[in-house]
Amino acid sequence: MYSKSAWMRPTDQGTIAASITGYRKYRNGPFDTVPLRYLSGMLRSKADFSYNGTGSVGRTRMGEINVGQSTVHIVDSDPAHRRDLAQMVRQLGLDCHPFAAFSDLMEAMGYLPAGCILLAWRDRAANEAAALGAVVRSVLLQRPEMAVVIMAASPTIADVVQALRAGAIDFLEIPVQTEMLRPVLDHGFAVLPARVARQQRIGQASALTTQLTPREQEVLRGVVAGLTNRAIAERLRIGVRTVEMHRGNIMQKLQMDNLAALIRFAILTGILDHGLDAA
Repeated sequence: MYSKSAWMRPTDQGTIAASITGYRKYRNGPFDTVPLRYLSGMLRSKADFSYNGTGSVGRTRMGEINVGQSTVHIVDSDPAHRRDLAQMVRQLGLDCHPFAAFSDLMEAMGYLPAGCILLAWRDRAANEAAALGAVVRSVLLQRPEMAVVIMAASPTIADVVQALRAGAIDFLEIPVQTEMLRPVLDHGFAVLPARVARQQRIGQASALTTQLTPREQEVLRGVVAGLTNRAIAERLRIGVRTVEMHRGNIMQKLQMDNLAALIRFAILTGILDHGLDAA
């Protein structure tokens, strides 16, 4: 067993290193097999299955995402470390886009190819760990498919936990070493295709939703909320036959042939989360 006090020492670098190492060892296994001592891995695994971002993803048309050939976006205000990191990335045979400031990354976010983001967290004096989580979330809000890796010098347990809970896929200690960077990037590019595919499906589904009239969108919310045709009609103050007509139009426009497919579509686009009251 591990005492609470052992976890609460923010300067215990050995504990932090063991936590990150243990997370990497168990991250590909079943969630319930991850030992308690690998807290960061547990939080990361949990967040990985629960995240449902639907932000802008730099699409071209119908949800397409610009995917680069193993592209790494580096954000670091330290020019020497940024240069060394870029050199390491290129030596690994990967494309590299360096940024000196987080604001520069955010300005270019809509045009960048999908890939891994190596984000250095240096301004700890003016920010709490909770702010680190906000930074990660702000990236994933715009580009949910990106694989974000946080880098920090002498990170605390709170830093690691906040980053992984917010959706970062891993955490590296500055200065970053090549032998540590390679497996982290390998993992990032391993999860990237599924993330890109999901965001493309969301983009395509959202494009189909725009084909619905406002009244059809109201009826759709009623259907996915589990209301009967009569209940939807009473709620919208229209006839039952009118509801049936709208349902037929919805199924045709969304290219659905059964209610189960419609529910999956509603989950993917977030319609199910809003219900009829969102109309």
